[in-house]
Amino acid sequence: MSSNSEETDFVPSILYDQIVRWMPNASVEAVIVMEKSLLFLKRKNQPAMGQWWFAGGRIRKGESLEEALRR
Repeated sequence: MSSNSEETDFVPSILYDQIVRWMPNASVEAVIVMEKSLLFLKRKNQPAMGQWWFAGGRIRKGESLEEALRR
């Protein structure tokens, strides 16, 4: 595994499942409109892998809403 923080910051699946079940997870979503079009992204991760969603994701500890949205 590389030293890239995005690859090493993941919680093991069994623990993540427990966290999601018992605690709220804050996230951000962006509705991006250009002319008369909307931007959707195809998810590459679970949940909903392969489905089309608005840009966004979970907010990391210590991160502002704007920082999370930009990431």
